[in-house]
Amino acid sequence: PRPPVGAGSVGGVYMGVCVDRTSDWRAAVRAQRQRIGQSTPSDELLRRPRPARDAFCAGALEAHSRIGEMVRRLRASHAAYVLDDGLNGLTEAERDALDGEGERVLGSSREAIERLAKSLAKSV
Repeated sequence: PRPPVGAGSVGGVYMGVCVDRTSDWRAAVRAQRQRIGQSTPSDELLRRPRPARDAFCAGALEAHSRIGEMVRRLRASHAAYVLDDGLNGLTEAERDALDGEGERVLGSSREAIERLAKSLAKSV
């Protein structure tokens, strides 16, 4: 159940929580059109599918995703990385594995970014 508009809410935000009002809007449009005797085609109220992404956009999103995943892994293991093995930190082998993975991600991301830059330069 949604809180009524105006009762502690401002523009769909209620008590610091964002509330999706899309279904309420759709219901209001249907009711209004019904009152004035017009039918409501579903394609007017439903989102149209996104157009397919081009190769540049797909490549950029893939590189961004790989970098973001590596950043999350590094942040999650930062405290253990800086501690010695005796203090419940990562062992030297685990650090080396994490470093190697980071270098692979950075290398492949750099290559992807270079390919994207070349494709962009060709298209301009």
